[in-house]
Amino acid sequence: MQASGDADNLSLNPCLPGITGKAMHWPYIALLFEINHKPIAWFAALRTGKEWFSLPHFNNGAYWFHEKEFNTATGNGQKEGCNKRSFYNHFILNGEWFKTIPTEDQLLIISLDEEDIKKAEHSAASATTLKVRDNAILSDHRLSHKVDSQLELKNTEEQQLSALPSAVRRKINKATRNGISTQTGGAELLSTYYAVYRKKIHELGSFALPFGFFELLLKEYTHGDIRLMIAYDKGKPIGCAVLMTFGRYAENPWFATLKSHNQLYVSYLLHWEMIKYAINAGCSLYSFGYSTIHSGVHHYKQQWGATDKPIHLNSNHPVSDKLEKKQYLRSIIKRLPMSFTKWLDQYIAQRYY
Repeated sequence: MQASGDADNLSLNPCLPGITGKAMHWPYIALLFEINHKPIAWFAALRTGKEWFSLPHFNNGAYWFHEKEFNTATGNGQKEGCNKRSFYNHFILNGEWFKTIPTEDQLLIISLDEEDIKKAEHSAASATTLKVRDNAILSDHRLSHKVDSQLELKNTEEQQLSALPSAVRRKINKATRNGISTQTGGAELLSTYYAVYRKKIHELGSFALPFGFFELLLKEYTHGDIRLMIAYDKGKPIGCAVLMTFGRYAENPWFATLKSHNQLYVSYLLHWEMIKYAINAGCSLYSFGYSTIHSGVHHYKQQWGATDKPIHLNSNHPVSDKLEKKQYLRSIIKRLPMSFTKWLDQYIAQRYY
C-alpha cells in the first residue's frame, strides 16, 4: 500500500471492518484482488441492514488500488490505462459479492487473469445500494461537501512547532500558561474519555457512538497505534481525543472539548500533543479528521496550515444528505436528558454513519 502512493487513509487498515462490524452487529465482505500473486486492490464493505457501506463511522472508505502495478501487469503502462474509478466499476460493482446478504464475515481473494480483464464491463445499475467514501470520484452519484484536513509533519517536534503559524503557537502556549495539562494512555482512560466525549455530543445536540465501540477498538486495533488523550483543568477532565496511526498516517477521528472551557485554548494543546505523538511514532501526515467545507470546524483546521483533500460519498444510486434537513432536531436533543439519549446511541449508530 505504501509503495502505491495511495495509502494515506486510516480506513485502509484491514482490522477496521471486522471491529466495526462486531461492534454494530454488521457482517462484512473484504475483497483482495491479485495479479500474478501480487496484491493490486483491496475493498471492504459492511452490510448495515439497508445497504452496503465502506466504511461506516470513519472518514474514508476501505478502498485501495495500485494503479501503476495494475497497468504495468496488464500492459497498459504506455497508454491510457485503468484508474481507480474504472477498476471500481469494472471489477468491484460488477462482481457477485454484494448481491446477497452474508450470514458471516467473508474474505475473498480474487486472482485476475487476462480473460477477466478483457471481458470487464462497466457496471449497470444494481438493486443493491453500495456507498463508499473516497478522495477519488468513483460515481456520477455523490456528495462532495466534506474535506479531510491534513498536515504534513516535520521530522522533529522543534521543526514542527517552528513551522506552525504564529497564532497557533501562541494559543498552544496560552493553554499551557492557563494550567491545562494532558494525559496519554489506553483503555485505562476510556471511562474518563467517554464521559467528556458523551457530554460534548449532548452539547452539540447529537447522538454518540456507544461505549462498546471504543472499548472494542482499543482492545482489537492492530497494524498501528491507538491512544486516548485527556486534557485537564485543575484535575477536572475538560477535553479528550482519539489518535490512531496506520503506516505513515495519523488521524484524529474523535475529538471533544467542553464549551465551558473553550476560552482556555484546550483544543490547541490537545492537537499539539497528538501531532507530537505522531511525529515520534514515525508518521509524516496528521489528519484533523473530516469536516464540512467552509464550516467553523473547517476554518479552525485551516489555521494550522492543513491541506484539504476532498471526501466524496460515492453511490451507485442517487444520494442525498438526509440529515441536512433535520438540523432542527439538534435543539430538541439538547433539551432531552442525556441519560435518555445515551440509551438510544447504539440504535442511532446502526442507522446513521
